[in-house]
Amino acid sequence: MNASCISTFWVRTPRSDAIAVDDANASNVVREARHFAGGSLVDRSEAYCHPTQRQGEAMLEGARVHTTLPAMDIERAKTFYTKKVGATAGDSSPGGTFFMFGESRFVIYPASNPNRGGHTQMGISVKDVGAAVRELRGRGVTFEEYDMPGLKTVDGIATTPGGRAAWFKDTEGNTIGLIQLSA
Repeated sequence: MNASCISTFWVRTPRSDAIAVDDANASNVVREARHFAGGSLVDRSEAYCHPTQRQGEAMLEGARVHTTLPAMDIERAKTFYTKKVGATAGDSSPGGTFFMFGESRFVIYPASNPNRGGHTQMGISVKDVGAAVRELRGRGVTFEEYDMPGLKTVDGIATTPGGRAAWFKDTEGNTIGLIQLSA
């Protein structure tokens, strides 16, 4: 990040305490304050520096992220996520349907391609992965079992260095992960 140095002028007007004015037009503001508001220059702080944003930097600050999952059968996917997983359906259009889990959201969109990635396509952080697995199993969700170097599930749950995790596939073949992060 670059820094930009500018002069800051403090101007006192009859209607306010000193206010800071800083930019290339500061001298014009000081002159106008003196002329129109009876203001006076109180202080001038030379070489006040502050960071400046490069083009594109911090552009995503405050942005929200959502997962976008493909579905061959939107209605089947909607039923799965609302009835079995417990998501709340939101806005819907021909381009897809938003769903919510608390403050998080994701989209299911219509796709004609049946191929899915061989990886977790959406991760859901939970406080207790064991309780979440039991609850979802009670609603008919089937959890994946893995037994490979570095990853083995026991009753659908793997213990990893980062926490405990479990995975299931939705009706469209998307792999969804539940994660309970280590404290």
